[in-house]
Amino acid sequence: MQTLKNTIILLFLFIALPGCSKKPTLINGQIFVVTKSGENIKMGAVPVRVIPEEEFKEIARSMVTAIERQQALEGEHRASVKVKEQLLNELDAMRPVGFLVPALLALREEAEKEEALQGLQSPDREQWLADFACVLPTTQIQTDADGRFTAEVNSKVWLVAGGQRRVGDNNEQYLWVQAYEPPEKGMPQPLLISNRDNVRFKEELHALITPLLGKGADLLVQQQAKPSKTVIQWIAKFKEQATQLVTEAKSMHERRTPEAKAKAEAEAKAEAARTDFLTSNGGDTITLSLNVKMPVGFIAPGSFTMGSPASEDGHSSDENRVEVTLSRPFWLAKTEVTQAQWEAVMNSNPSHFKGANLPVEQVSWEDAQGFITKLNEKQILPPGWKFALPTEAQWEYACRAGEKGPYSGGSLDEVGWYVANSGSETHEVGMKKANAWGLHDMHGNVWEWCADWHEDMLKGEGDPSGPTSGSGRVSRGGSWSGRASFCRAAERWGTPGFRTYYLGFRPALVPSR
Repeated sequence: MQTLKNTIILLFLFIALPGCSKKPTLINGQIFVVTKSGENIKMGAVPVRVIPEEEFKEIARSMVTAIERQQALEGEHRASVKVKEQLLNELDAMRPVGFLVPALLALREEAEKEEALQGLQSPDREQWLADFACVLPTTQIQTDADGRFTAEVNSKVWLVAGGQRRVGDNNEQYLWVQAYEPPEKGMPQPLLISNRDNVRFKEELHALITPLLGKGADLLVQQQAKPSKTVIQWIAKFKEQATQLVTEAKSMHERRTPEAKAKAEAEAKAEAARTDFLTSNGGDTITLSLNVKMPVGFIAPGSFTMGSPASEDGHSSDENRVEVTLSRPFWLAKTEVTQAQWEAVMNSNPSHFKGANLPVEQVSWEDAQGFITKLNEKQILPPGWKFALPTEAQWEYACRAGEKGPYSGGSLDEVGWYVANSGSETHEVGMKKANAWGLHDMHGNVWEWCADWHEDMLKGEGDPSGPTSGSGRVSRGGSWSGRASFCRAAERWGTPGFRTYYLGFRPALVPSR
């Protein structure tokens, strides 16, 4: 159950009038809330309802019924979610059949979207508070701006206050319910009324009011519930579609050419690598330290045309096109390494433009390798994977994400920071539109180091890695200070190992064997 946000309400009521029990008793009080930080904050003007005992019992009875009905709905919801997750897991288990992956992915996506259409949203767990407020009588006292109130009572009553207040970034909500009975004789003692029953969600309200009604039901016990009929029907629909897909796939498999089979096997291997990594690592985010993470995107193997045509604005002879095949999958950081990520690993910040989410710059190729070495020493990747700078071919393949134009994912203004829109400075990573593989800032912001030595001619064929020596390392992608043609997917720069405030990097995660 979702509880309301860590609130405790303290109410101090002081009985001001002496006298016998037949006279009205005057109650003075003030409402406070305790925030997450433990700081007492006055709630301000709120209504405090004074409800006679018998009237409150009637309200409580209706609320118990509503709460029990709500929990029955939540039991059905939990069961529906469970069978839905089982379906998605079954669809995932079929995906290693490589040529079946796109169809099953589409089917899985359709199943996930059905959640909104078939009533799989969780019931409104706070609706009971609104329901409770609706059935309360209109007899109430409005507190002043400091939360003070006064009430006169002749017999046993229930005092109820509820509402919310904005505290920092949070909406602190509360419900306060407390019984009060005037003293029979003598000077009344100061009465401390606090949220001692922690009436913050429906089971606790139930626990407070059921003794009053003499009911012994325990709503905290997990109820045996079945998924809704609607959910059972669409689960059956998707299982039937998945079974039909597998049957058709097996038939197609028997008729495929050797080339198609080889392609399917490569796709299956890539998907298996992705699945193994996600399973081992618990997701597509690498934890660098307690509060610093690095999101990474999966890049499946494949073939592409590297370089640019002679007609492309900014083309130079060292970009003459070649055909390249990358035979192994890899992962690439979704953004350039930030200053927060650099500091978490290196305990320093060499950047000219300061900011935790700005890209780290003024790092040489050797500095980037030092960062990667320390990451590998941490052994935070699952077995079979390691950090490395991407090869030039890997970088351009990931940048293009299947596109052939100079910029991937949209126009340059949509996807990159360059001289015309940067304001002569770097910008926080991830602010521009990502490409089809979820990678941000592949164009502009800062140039990015690659693993290769630079040479005047691109290498093609399978898994190229550049020459064994040279005068400068390759950097790619352009920067905040460069013109548009410098930010093209094919643009290459042979850079000596110096440091400058328009040069950073992003690491790749590659198979270690």
